[in-house]
Amino acid sequence: MAAGGGEPGKALIAFIAASQKKNWTPIKAGSSADALKTFDKSYNTPAENAESAAELLKAWIPLQKMTITGGQLRGNLAVLDVEGELFPGQLGLSVVQMVKTGTAWQFDRAGRAGMVR
Repeated sequence: MAAGGGEPGKALIAFIAASQKKNWTPIKAGSSADALKTFDKSYNTPAENAESAAELLKAWIPLQKMTITGGQLRGNLAVLDVEGELFPGQLGLSVVQMVKTGTAWQFDRAGRAGMVR
């Protein structure tokens, strides 16, 4: 995939924007069934679920100066390479998996892959 990640990349950007605003409705809509098992806790309020999702995403994805540098498309699965600042001057790489459910791309999982420079 080209830089930006195409449609899965656009969906990821929208998902992250919703998480930074701590807006539970689009976070929930932008999450796969597997991701919801992590984010949607019945004992939490929607605001608490949104807060938790935002904190988890900060741990998994370098959100400062974030750029989708490429990735791979495998049918209804996209694996995006995401770079961003972990600390000032220190770039990190995360791998983000998006899945297509119906016509919508949804966040599925993410993990840190390492330091870039």
